[in-house]
Amino acid sequence: MTTQTTVDALYDGKLKLKQSKSGYRYSIDSIVLAAFAESARERTLDLGCGVGVVALQLWLEQKSERLVGLEVQASLARLAHANVVLNDAEENILIVTGDLRDSDVVKKLGEFDRVVMNPPYWPAKAGRLPPNEEKAIAKHKLLGGLEEWVKAAATALGPTGILECVYPSERLADLMWRCTNHRLNPVELTIVHTRPRLPATLALLRCEKDGRSGLKVTNPWVVYGKDGKPNARYPALEGFKK
Repeated sequence: MTTQTTVDALYDGKLKLKQSKSGYRYSIDSIVLAAFAESARERTLDLGCGVGVVALQLWLEQKSERLVGLEVQASLARLAHANVVLNDAEENILIVTGDLRDSDVVKKLGEFDRVVMNPPYWPAKAGRLPPNEEKAIAKHKLLGGLEEWVKAAATALGPTGILECVYPSERLADLMWRCTNHRLNPVELTIVHTRPRLPATLALLRCEKDGRSGLKVTNPWVVYGKDGKPNARYPALEGFKK
């Protein structure tokens, strides 16, 4: 059966993305993660790349010269590759189908200056699983929890490499503890609010492998202003259409 897809536009149409109409679709998490990512990193690994939205944003904004997206779900990996082709980014982005829980798979990808990731955060048995398998795997820890994701990031990073991660703010303590245990020292934290005066929902964390001690906490980010328009910090949302 052929999966029905939509084509969505970001950056006022400069970036186009095919997504499943009923399966997993990227969220605001991917937008803020790409905005948080530092520039001037030669090789970037996008763990659990989904349809490739983070890797494509980093490529479009020239934040990395070479990018690899690793995705365990073959259906999403196919869409990610299709999106790379759709945006003429084949020379810079490679999509690989593989399981980040397999250290041999991660090691074969080589050494990276940066890893970006948006790990699933709901326990496997938390509430009702979405009936769509793509959505369930993307949001629930069905194919590895945070420990496996952080371990994979640490394995892929070379000396002084950085991890940039988005995770629910209420689970920040767990993320920081696991990163520290894998010699990924937290160096910068940004809390994200969807709208003014609403509680924070996301945390953006940057870690350095075997890096310096000391954590910088930045001013919080707000995605949508009082007028309902996205903050200028997120160029991906310019002319956002679905």
